[in-house]
Amino acid sequence: NSSAASDVYKRKEKYQNQKVWALFQPHQYQRTYLLFKDFVKAFDLADEIIIAEIFEVAGREEKEIAKKVSGEKLAEAIKKRLSEKNKNVHFIADFQKIPQFLRGKTKSGDVILIMGAGDIYKLFASL
Repeated sequence: NSSAASDVYKRKEKYQNQKVWALFQPHQYQRTYLLFKDFVKAFDLADEIIIAEIFEVAGREEKEIAKKVSGEKLAEAIKKRLSEKNKNVHFIADFQKIPQFLRGKTKSGDVILIMGAGDIYKLFASL
């Protein structure tokens, strides 16, 4: 959505010469389904993108919609969109595995942008 795109744009503008990693945990299946096309476009300026599984909101999810959308489907759609731009898109279902993944990939000076309304904020302490 435009908020995610704006966040990535601002970081890329501020840190022009540094690699910007966008870590995103979609929030709620229905919201992800409705905003899917916007989310696919939101990460164009990021150098590396990591998509975690959707944060499920208990009692607010429709089972039929949850079958139609996933973090993996979002990552694949982003990857398809950015295929010619030499950008890496990763799907990591369990966001708790993201710090280990990043340790082997990031370098000093890289900017890591953590986005989502679920529990992905907990990554901050691990990085």
